[in-house]
Amino acid sequence: RTDAAKISLFGAGGTSAALGPRSRETRHALAGRLGLGATDVPWHVARDSLVDVGIALAGLAGTGGKIGREVIELSRPEIGELFEASGHHRGASSTMPQKANPIASEILVAFQALSAAQLPALLATTQGTHERSAGE
Repeated sequence: RTDAAKISLFGAGGTSAALGPRSRETRHALAGRLGLGATDVPWHVARDSLVDVGIALAGLAGTGGKIGREVIELSRPEIGELFEASGHHRGASSTMPQKANPIASEILVAFQALSAAQLPALLATTQGTHERSAGE
């Protein structure tokens, strides 16, 4: 939590110029009031804690996708070991009224695929150009 839940109060240029000579104290005081950690390095140059959170969330999505895939496979009619809760039109098939699709599991699998696709973009954010992104 302390690595990820931090404030970054350094301003647009990452210099804390607007906060004056007591910028460090101001940053730490605000972090304390918010129940967050404070850092002495602007996120412009050190984005690894954001990437760590993304990797952890992608791992969580991967686990959810694995569980979802297992439920989908084990709820196939020929296996029939698992099923999702059913209800009014929940997962209803438009062509087979007796069928209920495992939509919650399908959503978990989709989240896993989306997070896996976005992880490389998140990793690319660590490449700041000479301490500050050029806006590319």
